[in-house]
Amino acid sequence: MYSSYRVFQDIDEQSDVLTQLNQSYKQIESGQYRGTLWSMYSDQHIAVHIESANSSMLQAGMTPADQICLGIMQRQSQSCLMNGLLLSQEIGIILPPNTYFDTRFNDSTQFMLMCFPAHLILDSHTSLPSSIKPIHLDLLPDLSRKQLISALPFHLLDALTDPLIFDEIRTCIIDQFNELPVLRKNSKNDYKLYCKFHDWIMAHIQDKILIESASHDLGISRRHLEICFKAITGMSPQKYIYMFKLNAIHRILKQRSDKNITELAHEWHVPHLGRFSQDYKRLFGESPSTTIRRLHTYSP
Repeated sequence: MYSSYRVFQDIDEQSDVLTQLNQSYKQIESGQYRGTLWSMYSDQHIAVHIESANSSMLQAGMTPADQICLGIMQRQSQSCLMNGLLLSQEIGIILPPNTYFDTRFNDSTQFMLMCFPAHLILDSHTSLPSSIKPIHLDLLPDLSRKQLISALPFHLLDALTDPLIFDEIRTCIIDQFNELPVLRKNSKNDYKLYCKFHDWIMAHIQDKILIESASHDLGISRRHLEICFKAITGMSPQKYIYMFKLNAIHRILKQRSDKNITELAHEWHVPHLGRFSQDYKRLFGESPSTTIRRLHTYSP
């Protein structure tokens, strides 16, 4: 394993470091530039790059012909766009080999790019899309998501090269390649609507959410909202809301062993109560009762 950490005062010098991406940077704001790049490489040729900058900038380049990349925002002050698709701490980006990318990053952004040799990800049944695709990070099991987003950099490669975690990531990427349509490039109005709807969801997340209520409050038709939202996130508004509710309940159960699971599901107005435990286990790899038992086990 090899790692390096560098601090840059020159934006062109920083853009030249990742030569395999053949990229260029352009600083949008005036002022003294300061950027950092932490790179790690495993024996399996998996690379992780964690990059930050104190200034808004435009970034363009091309992914290598033999690599698949997964991009995740670790920290951001505002929304960022890649090829017209929204990047956030909830939505990552999959970049197939030999794919052009054009990104606008805002100041105080920290971005993580994981590069996998294509032969580790692909098999004979996988068909590659022709453009980048969004991936909702709630689709990843909680262990992987925690390791990917919250782990200290020097623990990150250990997480990625763990066979179980890597297999989960590989399966998730292949599922996105095989099941989701290639999404159209979205307009600025789509993103404004997405951000408004996301804020609306956060304000009502514990309520019984009706899409009709959201469309009424936002002043658009339900059909328009659903088309726009799925174009950006790759999932319906209902599934997006359901994922947030499941994650909220998961966080509560990890902290409070005295909570009644059924009552908690009712409090959060979880739809499909009959499938709740099954969906919870599919997402987090364990049943709600197992989450509570683990808390009892590790409690002093």
